[in-house]
Amino acid sequence: MEIEDKPAVLRFFELTNNFAGLDHVIESINRLDAKNRLDELSENYLQVLSGWGRAKVREVNIILECFGFMLIERGKVTSVNKFFNSNKIDDDEVFKIVKKHILADDKAIAVVKRLSNSIKVGSKLPGERSLKKELSNDTDIGREKLRETLLRLECGGFLLRKNQARRVLLKPLDELFR
Repeated sequence: MEIEDKPAVLRFFELTNNFAGLDHVIESINRLDAKNRLDELSENYLQVLSGWGRAKVREVNIILECFGFMLIERGKVTSVNKFFNSNKIDDDEVFKIVKKHILADDKAIAVVKRLSNSIKVGSKLPGERSLKKELSNDTDIGREKLRETLLRLECGGFLLRKNQARRVLLKPLDELFR
């Protein structure tokens, strides 16, 4: 497999391509923000609005946050940035956001260190179940937290997901610890 470092804007479009109706969700978030009503924005609201399940809504929130479109604090969207203008996606900013989230979470750090020590650039990652089992020796991590960490690494351009299943390590993870 050829390894390529894609700009953040392309990663954003690839990651959001599978979310039919995302434009409607973004438009609704922008309307709430314009009316200073972001406090009404919740996972339940987005589930009803989009028709997606809880896991898919969380995935979209993580993607939008990693690419700098919104800030989530304590499970609530507290601000919307850039009005979701994909022309304003900055690679360095995405890296800083991903790094901040990874380094703020001990379980995410454990995942990244484990992957960094056991997976070579260009290699496929084990499946989530296998990875969770391997990690259970080091840390008690749930599949939701593992998925969140892997998704953040994808947003940051460290991982590439092929066919919605297998992930490949694209670049060294130790960049996150510098």
